[in-house]
Amino acid sequence: MRIILLSQGAPTGAQAAQLSQCLGLPYLSADSVLVAEGERGSAGKGLTSSGEREARTPSDAFTLALRHSLLCSGTEKGFILDRLPRTVEQAIALDRLMLEEALEIDRVVLFVDGILSRREKMAPQVVNDGKRQQPKLGSLSGVGKDLTDYYQAKDLLTSLDASQPANIVAAALFEIIGVRL
Repeated sequence: MRIILLSQGAPTGAQAAQLSQCLGLPYLSADSVLVAEGERGSAGKGLTSSGEREARTPSDAFTLALRHSLLCSGTEKGFILDRLPRTVEQAIALDRLMLEEALEIDRVVLFVDGILSRREKMAPQVVNDGKRQQPKLGSLSGVGKDLTDYYQAKDLLTSLDASQPANIVAAALFEIIGVRL
């Protein structure tokens, strides 16, 4: 099973760890892939682990870092990607990597924090010219609409309201991926 967890303002790390433990699959976070690659001194060198910096990682560097992490992490039975990819360019690079390895992504789950989403709609931000403007979807909260549209078009995306208590979110996540506890 190969699962991608994306986020719009909701934490995914604890859910990824729990899913990893229950399914016996390794999980790779955006932070772990880029930090490990930086330590190896190759594609990720000099990159920080912040989401903003990750989103600007060139697709070839991203692919190299992810390929190395996937091939070195015991991912034969599957894996969980936590907050990876961050851009459509990275998603396309991941698709190419999956094709080369004759693998497919089974499900993409978008964690949406309903409280943050409502707050984004209610709180316009000020731009440089002094005009007030609504933030773009995902601008304050992680993954952008273009990436969600990409996975929606591939019929892989399911949204999950992550503003609920953790046990309810976990149960919904397991239901989405078709696993009974």
